Amino acid sequence: MLMNLNKIHHIPLVIDHKLTGLISSSDIANLKEESSLERIAQRMSKLVLCASDSTPLRHVIEVFYRENINALPVIDDELALVGIITHRDILKWLLENKKV
Repeated sequence: MLMNLNKIHHIPLVIDHKLTGLISSSDIANLKEESSLERIAQRMSKLVLCASDSTPLRHVIEVFYRENINALPVIDDELALVGIITHRDILKWLLENKKV
């Protein structure tokens, strides 16, 4: 699968510059190769938890733990996607900043 080859586990769905959903590798894991994008979009998370660039790191970590998730889209004040923070990003930051 292309997502695995590129080590991508989450793909945001953006319509009119606004985040409208998040497709994860687990959303499409059981679908056949010939599945349409429409079928995949039906399975994706539509109520997406998000962070802003001012969300404290501790809060992001708490959400990851409490909700058992591995990624949070980061949006601006207009709900436009500006990035995705993953558990690996947090681990990398902890290591680079000698917090562990």
